[in-house]
Formats: sequence, structure tokens, C-alpha cells
Amino acid sequence: YSHFGCRSSDKLVVATLESAKDALPNPDFILLTGDATRHFSDVAGLESTQTVSDAIRFVYNSTHTVFGDEVPMLELPPIGLGNNDQLGDYVLDVTSYEPCLIGDSGNLPSATNKWLKWVASLATYTFATEAEKAVFACGGYIAREIVAGLIIVVLNTVIYSKKHRSDPPIADYKTDPFGQFQWLRSILEDARDGNKKVYVTGHIPPIQESFAYSIGEKYWNVPFVVRYFEIVGEYQDVVAGNLFGHTHTNELRHIPLLRSDAAPLIIQSAVSPGLGNLPTFTVASYDETSKLITDLSKWAVEWDPITQVWPKDRTSRIKFINQVASALEFFGMADLSNGEVLHFGRRLSASKALFEKYWNFYTKGHPYLIGPCLQEPCPRKEICDVMCGVTELMWSLCVNGSVPLTDYSCAPSICPEGNEAVSSDNKLILPPNEFNLACDTSTSSSRASLLVRVGTIVASSILFLSYHSPILAISL
Repeated sequence: YSHFGCRSSDKLVVATLESAKDALPNPDFILLTGDATRHFSDVAGLESTQTVSDAIRFVYNSTHTVFGDEVPMLELPPIGLGNNDQLGDYVLDVTSYEPCLIGDSGNLPSATNKWLKWVASLATYTFATEAEKAVFACGGYIAREIVAGLIIVVLNTVIYSKKHRSDPPIADYKTDPFGQFQWLRSILEDARDGNKKVYVTGHIPPIQESFAYSIGEKYWNVPFVVRYFEIVGEYQDVVAGNLFGHTHTNELRHIPLLRSDAAPLIIQSAVSPGLGNLPTFTVASYDETSKLITDLSKWAVEWDPITQVWPKDRTSRIKFINQVASALEFFGMADLSNGEVLHFGRRLSASKALFEKYWNFYTKGHPYLIGPCLQEPCPRKEICDVMCGVTELMWSLCVNGSVPLTDYSCAPSICPEGNEAVSSDNKLILPPNEFNLACDTSTSSSRASLLVRVGTIVASSILFLSYHSPILAISL
């Protein structure tokens, strides 16, 4: 099947899908969060177009073979090309800064990027409409109403990555590559007008890394993080989920810039065990009315911790076990709201046992093979990721402050006023490089006040109905 440090084999992908069907035979829909293609295919000397083409078709055909054609699916490539689903790792030339919008008379946007156009033509069978295909070919993103009243927005996140490679490179990070932010705002505005909810999804999440060896480093270039959360902050009544993959870890992230009753950021681990994770998938439940995610049930492959191989019994079929039947019960959480995730982070700092359940069991599915995270500052760094891991500035203020995490509240803005940032006890002074890169110093005061206002609204209560609809989340 595979083992730690390696990619998914075909057998592992199919076995995961079969186990997912056993766990949830009739999901409302299936969400795949990108990277169908193996890691480092370009380094291995594989021909990119053929490798990506084969991977997309294999995942698509395997999913439909196992689940049938009755289950709605956000197929690849529309679910968002991961960093490995490119001509080279993180390679995607930015060829336009205009939004890919459908004209009032139905005019379709034009494709300017050869790779996106090629992928769209390759996988015509995965698109719901010609308009959806045209938008993807133009900018690498789509929006689809997957069930009544719920729209899935799929972002092209590679262009925001700190590792993104473009020819020519993006000269100014305050621009809008492929006009995606303008497009996103138009989708959210239309959803609000239509009284619909939106899950914003993509491959690479807009957060800081949590790997022990690179914790606190950014995934997205900071100006794009600022733009993204400004938009999501304006449409908190519309955005019911922020769902991403890429990290090979299951994670819950509080978003300091959003209300307590808003949707937090949820990250799904991977089938590929390439970064030391057990192959996994998640069954998510959501409220029929609010569309907010109400619980997560995590499944991971059964393995032998001594030999570190699977299946545990080599003579049998690979087996997935329900490691975490309910995240709410496992962690003692009241719900999966943004404010409750912040409270969860505070509780992690007060309970070594709870932290070990999250770090050594939930995130990768087993005690970390890279080494434990038992001694400070490692636990504080990881907990600050849960609580404030949006930008290096917000994360650093949390890590370096003297305030106990049980009482800590994250900085209320990505863009503070002035040219320096200090912790609440004036212990830490940060250079202005990240802040000035992300924030327009001529307008930072107004932007800061906007985010402070959004971030400090008192949460209103939400009535969760007893009806919960299941969905299936798989990250390859």
C-alpha cells in the first residue's frame, strides 16, 4: 500500500475510498482538496502533463467507481489544483489580473494561461457547466451550488503561496492575481442576495505552518492573507466553512479576525503518508439550516506502531478505524464555532493530557515520529498556532508574550497602527517588515479599525437543529 515518507499507491487510494464508503455509503457530497498528483513528480523526472492527466483521471474514475454517479462530487481538477498538480511544484504563471466573471449577456471569460486552459480541456467531464469550465480555464477557480442553499467556492491557492513560481513573477503582492479576490467578493455578494451559504475551500490554507521543524512560517504571502480575511470578514453571515488541505495534518484553527460565532478554519489531513501522517479521511456533519460544520469524525488506517507498517496484519486488506468518532466528545467541545476553537486552545495550554490527545493523536493519527512536543517552547508554539496562527506577527505576539495562554486573546488586527508591534506587556518589539509589506501605511489606521471592529463583535447564540447532514472530506 505505502509507508511513511512515500506517496499514495493506487491500492491505497482505492482502499481509502472503499473504507470511506463503508463509513458513509450515501454522503451529501464528497470534497477533495487537491494534490491528486504525487509529490516531487518533476524531481523524479516524470513528464508533467501525462502525470497530472493520469492522476486526475485515476482519482475521478476511482471515486465514481466506488461511490457511483449518484453522489455529488467536487471533482478534480475543479476542486483546486494543488501545488503538485502543476507543470512543476508550485509553478503557475500569472497571466492576468482581471476577474473571470460571466457577462450580463452570458459572455464567458477568456483563458490566458495555457496550463489552466489545458487542464480544463483535459478534464471537461468534471465540470458541471460550460460556464464553470470557462471560469476555471481563466483563473483556476470555480463556484458550484453542490446542494440546495450551499455553494462550494474553490480557490486557486497556489498563486498565494510563499513558494509560488511565476514567469514573470508577481511584482506587487497588493495586486489581485487572476482577479480572484474580486471574483470571490462577487460570489459572496450573490450568495448573500440569494440567502445562500458558502464553504470556501482550497488546497493551501491561509495560516502559519505547524510542522515542528518549520512552525510559524507562512503558507501564503501575507498581503494575500490580509485580503482574504478582509473579504471573509465582510461576509461572515455567508461563509459557513473555511476548509483546506495540504498540511498532511488534521487541525482546528481559530481565526482572530472573525466573530466568535463565525466558522473557524478546518484542515483535513492526507491519504498520502508522505509527511509522516497516517492515511486518513473525515466525515463531517453540518447543520441543515445554517450549513455550519457541527462535528468531525476521523478515520485513519490501522497500523502496527512497532513495525510502523500497514495493514497491521499483512495477510489482510487494509483497514481504517474510527479513531475519533466525534471531535466534540473527544476534545470536550461545545461546538465547532470560531470562539469555541479559541477556548479549546486555552484549554490545551491548561491540560497536558488534552494537548497530547490533539498533538500526538488527532493531527497525524499517531505519536509524532519526528519527535515529541513535550517541552516548552514547543507546546506554546503549537497552541498559538491553534489560537492565533494567521500571520507571523499575530503568532509571534502569542508565542513571545508573557500572558498565560489560558487568558490570552489574539491581536485583533493583522495591520496594527504604527510601524512597530509590541506584545500586550510591551515585552516584544517586532520589526515592521511583514506589517509594511501587507498593509498600506497610508490607510493602515482605517484598515486596522475595520478589523478590530469585526473581530470584537459579541457572539450571538446559534440554535443547532437535531438534523445533521453528513459530508465526506478527503485530502489526497
